[in-house]
Amino acid sequence: EDPYLNGYHVSFSWTVTGEMRGYRARTGTFDGLVVARPVNQGGWGTFELATRFSRIDLTDGALQGGEMDVWSLGGTWWLTQAAHVSANYRVARLDRFDAQGLSSGFDMRLMLLLM
Repeated sequence: EDPYLNGYHVSFSWTVTGEMRGYRARTGTFDGLVVARPVNQGGWGTFELATRFSRIDLTDGALQGGEMDVWSLGGTWWLTQAAHVSANYRVARLDRFDAQGLSSGFDMRLMLLLM
């Protein structure tokens, strides 16, 4: 068989400190944030708040993967162009085999990029 599975996500972010992401219309992608006042140059870095909703449906015909919705809320502190700290909270709802489940989780990440 050739199952049809689908999903999507919608996200929104706001840079509290005013920086903006560049947009590349040709590829439909956003650039990373440019940190106007990095902490290693006496600034506060960049603060970004974000939320996201995603849905996936993995059920079609004999394939019974279920449906899942995930809400996410988080924040990122960009110390420099190459370093940031982020925290995210997620709530997920799963509906599979007529049973429903709800879970949540919190994660933090420190990312260092080699540039």
